[in-house]
Amino acid sequence: MKIEVILFLVLSVTLGVTFLFWCFKIFKKFYLNILGIGSDINLASAILMSALLYSIGSYISYAMTPLRNVYAILNANQPINILHLIGYILLFLLISTLLGLLVNYISYKTFDMLTKINEAEEIKNNNIPIALIVATVIIMAVHISKESFVLLLDNLIPYPSLIYKN
Repeated sequence: MKIEVILFLVLSVTLGVTFLFWCFKIFKKFYLNILGIGSDINLASAILMSALLYSIGSYISYAMTPLRNVYAILNANQPINILHLIGYILLFLLISTLLGLLVNYISYKTFDMLTKINEAEEIKNNNIPIALIVATVIIMAVHISKESFVLLLDNLIPYPSLIYKN
């Protein structure tokens, strides 16, 4: 087993958890306010935040397939430059996180528009059943959009140039 594979695993986990930590901070400080819920954390908003973090984590995991392809391309054509590998991991994580935030927002707002219930107010009032339903909608939106996300990621990422050997 190559040391790059172990490094890839360690970097992916370490950077992925770091991104999730910062997403948690963003959710706690800003995102719940953007959704209209407010910054006070109760059980209902914690359930929603868990679903949001799960969805970001899912998108990060979906980004690993295109990232593995980049690693294979880099590895096949030239010795691995660790800085390039770290750069690609950071790029994939950043794009995954941003797209995850966007999908979360769209999912929440779409569901909110389709129902007669004010989800933000209900979650503020610690309505656990509503929080569970909204969390499920967000999680399922991520699973439904998985293939589209990977396709988008494949088209957004600047794959390294191939060097052909004669």
